Amino acid sequence: MVFQVYQIYHEAVQFKAKKDFKGHFSSMWNANDTIWLTLCPVIIVTSIPSQTWINIDNLASMAAFATFSMFVKVLDWMRLFDKTSFYIHLIKQTGKDIAAFLGLLFISLMMFGVPMIMLNNSRTDETALVDQKFSFWIPNMLIN
Repeated sequence: MVFQVYQIYHEAVQFKAKKDFKGHFSSMWNANDTIWLTLCPVIIVTSIPSQTWINIDNLASMAAFATFSMFVKVLDWMRLFDKTSFYIHLIKQTGKDIAAFLGLLFISLMMFGVPMIMLNNSRTDETALVDQKFSFWIPNMLIN
């Protein structure tokens, strides 16, 4: 917890130095810091009592996001070393370069998926066109 408090203090100092909301959160690394610095204390504090304040399923989802965010923080720390900083920059640049393609891919998936979901609305489970793996229609559409 002491390390957590130190990290929150350090983030507050960085935020004050930028003097504006947009300037601070224009960096993906700062946005990620906010995610894990918010989720981790909430998860820890709500898990201490025998009866959790947050539903255990929601707590597990929050823990998954916090864990992912903390591993992204490890990537952030890897930028400090000469041998790994080039590769972190390469991954970031590759993500920027393929963003337009990913947009086209998502639109293509929607182009075929939305009509399938519409055709599936009036069907029963036995005659369904789209498998219901998730409780929400968007992941079902993207997978099918």
